[in-house]
Amino acid sequence: MKKSLFICITLLAFTFLSKKSYSQSVYLFQYNFHSNEDSTDYTCLFFRNENGSGKLRLNYKSSQGDTVKKELQIEESFFTDADNNNSPRILAIKTIIAPEDLANSQTNPIAPILLFTYHDATGYFEPSGIAAHLNKPMMDSATVFSYKAFSKNELTKETAASFFDKADPFFVSYFSGNTRGGTILNMLEQKNLKLYLFIVADTLDKTIGKSAAADMKNIIRTFTQFSQMLGIKKENFKEQIFAGKNCESKLILNAINRLTPTKNDIVIFYYTGHGFRTNQQDSFPFIKSTRINTDSATIVKNSLRIKEDIFNRIISKKTKARLNIIISDCCNIDIEKPKTIGNPVGKTRGEWELNEKNTRDLFLGFKPLSILITAAKNGEKAICDPEYNSYMSFAFLAALKQYTGRGEYKVSWNKLLDATGKKTLQISNQVCCSKPCCGPSCTTGKPERCVQNIVYSIRN
Repeated sequence: MKKSLFICITLLAFTFLSKKSYSQSVYLFQYNFHSNEDSTDYTCLFFRNENGSGKLRLNYKSSQGDTVKKELQIEESFFTDADNNNSPRILAIKTIIAPEDLANSQTNPIAPILLFTYHDATGYFEPSGIAAHLNKPMMDSATVFSYKAFSKNELTKETAASFFDKADPFFVSYFSGNTRGGTILNMLEQKNLKLYLFIVADTLDKTIGKSAAADMKNIIRTFTQFSQMLGIKKENFKEQIFAGKNCESKLILNAINRLTPTKNDIVIFYYTGHGFRTNQQDSFPFIKSTRINTDSATIVKNSLRIKEDIFNRIISKKTKARLNIIISDCCNIDIEKPKTIGNPVGKTRGEWELNEKNTRDLFLGFKPLSILITAAKNGEKAICDPEYNSYMSFAFLAALKQYTGRGEYKVSWNKLLDATGKKTLQISNQVCCSKPCCGPSCTTGKPERCVQNIVYSIRN
């Protein structure tokens, strides 16, 4: 039994390694509205992180012939097209002129709306045009538009310099301290550092099993790729998966009890499935780590508390690991209520490359750090997309890639987790939680959007 489980885990990891974990997308847009309002030639450099945050820089000539460089803020909206009224098909990225630039209206352009269209074949939103107004998210026939998507390391410093001052912190971070195919760890660190990855996924559940399987796949893919880029030796990447029939409390606790980390190691525990509360005070929930589906009292008895049974057990080891991260992506509501099914999130294709300073600041600090994260506050549901993954997991992995990657500076776990919370709340607000309807056409009651706030705790 143990042998067959090991073979299954090895094949899973090998399968998920065949696909890369995407992160930051970089685009060069060129456009001209050719309207009475504006007929200027614009060039736009856009860095979009997987969580929807990013950096957008504009370059154009003013009416006086001077070269103007501007940074625009961004805000995302989703729309359905005429053929599909259920899930978002158009991602519209609204740009906003910075408040300090508004006073100088003579050199201000029309703030463009960048349009991306969802492609079923790839599962990604791809650039499709540009518009002048958000209330009409489609490109006018007179507009001329083209774009280039940069592959890894294709954007040169010289090209980017036409959009940035060379002392700009983002510019400096983007073009310095990156691995460019190498690894972060030195030879001594490679010898001594292990990464332990525990994954618990309720993949057999009838309502959310498909999403849990997608979560598991994304976590394996991301942290396997991360360990390789970090430079962790293959034999030092210790992975254990408890999915399907093996999603059982006894098996999970036995594995955690056998864990013997050193002060150099990283321990990650991740759960995806159903969760519940037994009172209205505790911030962190039970995880339904049992195949038993009888009465509520029996389910509670056979389930684990993410804080008391998992987090406290891991951080109380005789030798504390350098970094412990314990995550539960599940509801924090009464046991009888199900997880909410949402819409696909706005993924764009991009590359992930580690910035050495950012990665060391987050994962290789000198002082031990333990982090506990759960997907929803007491009384809130966690939302999942059945085809891709749970919203909090998506937001966390996207923020992880953003803050270990190129362009960020002065990173911290507080910033990373705040970004996770902000994105989780934003995309949860796009999902209908009221019955029987939700949205502007609802006439049978007040529409209610979902609210999902993550909860986290950081201990030294």
